[in-house]
Amino acid sequence: MLWMSHFRRRSLLTSPGPRMIVEKKEGILMTIGRLEEAPPRDLWPNEAYDFTTWLSENLEQLGESIGIELTLVETEASAGAFSADIFAEDGSGNTIVIENQLERTDHDHLGKLITYLSNLGAKVAIWITPDPESSMNKPSIG
Repeated sequence: MLWMSHFRRRSLLTSPGPRMIVEKKEGILMTIGRLEEAPPRDLWPNEAYDFTTWLSENLEQLGESIGIELTLVETEASAGAFSADIFAEDGSGNTIVIENQLERTDHDHLGKLITYLSNLGAKVAIWITPDPESSMNKPSIG
């Protein structure tokens, strides 16, 4: 099993204040503002509905940051009595379970992640959190 963890990624919000509207090619407008760090909950108040939906639509960004090509298979994939946040595949067809946790990691989510791996037969687990508990912040490959 390949175990991967994605830690200490901070979300960015545009701050209030001066903004500049720039017109790009073909009449597309783009807003430019100052980026500031913000807690993930400020962007995604509901982990299951807001963050999982956003991440499933932006798997390419996650894949680029961890060096794995990711393709969405299913969100809220049934894994026994539970549902995995995101079920995906890498460029070689290996299955991947992605567990989102917008707070400090805990054993409950770790147990769910192991359940998802087992029930879905996934080869890779990715646990996304802004605040890993120190004993869980040791990625390993095996």
